[in-house]
Amino acid sequence: MTIFKKKSSRRIQYTQSLLQYCEQRDKAKADVQLHYTTKHSKISFTCHCGNKHVKQFQTIYKYGGMNCKKCTTKEKTRKTLNKMESNGFKRVTKDNMIQFFKDHDITVTKINDITISNIDLDIPNTIKRMDIIESKCNHCSSVFTKLVRRLLITKEAKCYKCSRNEINNTNEPTN
Repeated sequence: MTIFKKKSSRRIQYTQSLLQYCEQRDKAKADVQLHYTTKHSKISFTCHCGNKHVKQFQTIYKYGGMNCKKCTTKEKTRKTLNKMESNGFKRVTKDNMIQFFKDHDITVTKINDITISNIDLDIPNTIKRMDIIESKCNHCSSVFTKLVRRLLITKEAKCYKCSRNEINNTNEPTN
């Protein structure tokens, strides 16, 4: 049994049965019963969270579902984070960063002008990839600043000078 009818392989009939399918799929309720609908018909509905919203029928079926803006944003964020994690990216959380600093022997002294004396207690709960971290170089012990995302990529606590020296040493030809 099909839920909706197709006139041809490309055309979808936007009917009452398709609207009922969308209601079941998205756990929402349409506020009015329409006898004649097109893909451009405006459908008012109550989202599963209780908010009322209006969308075009085509948008409900193909793209956003019967979700209000708030729920749509949450769903997109959840899907994006799941996709990133499946591709190997990790969420930057307090626990992940503490473990990262310990694993790579990085001594953090400041995060965004907040002095860090004990990494387990003083680190802020929210760390963004664009936050600035002040740390000590593992090679020359000088203090340097880097973005969190650069530390996550390089996985080592080196100042600019030590990083450049290492690059220059690897590019020199050996006899």
